[in-house]
Amino acid sequence: MSAPGSETGQPGRAHFDPPAHAHVRLSTPVELLDRAFAVLMSRPALFFGLGALGALPGLAATTVLALSPPAAGAYAGGDSRFALVTILAWVLEQWPLAAIVLCAFQILVLPRRPLPIWVAMQGALPRLAAFASTRMLSWIVVLGMLLFVFTGGGLAPGGLWVLVAIPAALMAAYLAVGWALLSPVIMIERLSLVRALQRSAELMRQKFASRGSGDSPFIRLLLILLFPLALIALEQGVVHSVGFFLPGGSLPEIPLRRDFLLFAAAVSFVGKMIREPWTFIALVMLYAECRMRREAFDLRLRLIGDGEGGEA
Repeated sequence: MSAPGSETGQPGRAHFDPPAHAHVRLSTPVELLDRAFAVLMSRPALFFGLGALGALPGLAATTVLALSPPAAGAYAGGDSRFALVTILAWVLEQWPLAAIVLCAFQILVLPRRPLPIWVAMQGALPRLAAFASTRMLSWIVVLGMLLFVFTGGGLAPGGLWVLVAIPAALMAAYLAVGWALLSPVIMIERLSLVRALQRSAELMRQKFASRGSGDSPFIRLLLILLFPLALIALEQGVVHSVGFFLPGGSLPEIPLRRDFLLFAAAVSFVGKMIREPWTFIALVMLYAECRMRREAFDLRLRLIGDGEGGEA
């Protein structure tokens, strides 16, 4: 039997095209994941193209460092050039990621009028500094607290360290979850840095009074992260498996050979190209879900869609 939208038995593009207001309603956790996948597959060239643009700076940085290796120990962070190139690559990656957020929200509101890549990149540019700086600050705070937990035992040895480490670890986890919606908040609501942090935490703190007990933004965030985490584990498995059989390779260490570093960069490029669009699309879906349940955001979105002309 042919799939909808196809005369050849293969799913055609119309099979994934969401009808008007398809995503503007409350969902179960599984339905949220299904909507994120539907949005991704409705415009795969758009989202995977932006994903490739986002992964390209990392690939270029690794290639530059591999072709002109810094001093010994540089890949462990001991070379200033390594740190500079890595930070620059990360900043450049944020532009396409911000554009993914805008494209996902556009399809959520007006599924028949997706943004072209260059329009999305232009639209993301005015908020790029806020997007990158807010994400960087949140990661510095969370990772700094975790680094303190795992490396600061000498400051308070013995049982006293446990009393310090456990609250710090819990606070880091709380902040990481509370700030999960920073990306859509910054790009869609255009808030200041401090207000965006507060806004994301407000949305993530709520509990969904819905069809399942225990449903919450936190549970849905965990489900969203399963796929990128599994993909990262697969990437690392492939890289370390290949590295183990090369001269000088061992587990968990990998050989710092030029050809192997380029291979690892290529694997990371493919993984990022796939997982980044999924992650940010799903976060936009979660953001909209939180606002629908808290602020009746679905009614506002439907009014916007109807005002743009019928089925849009």
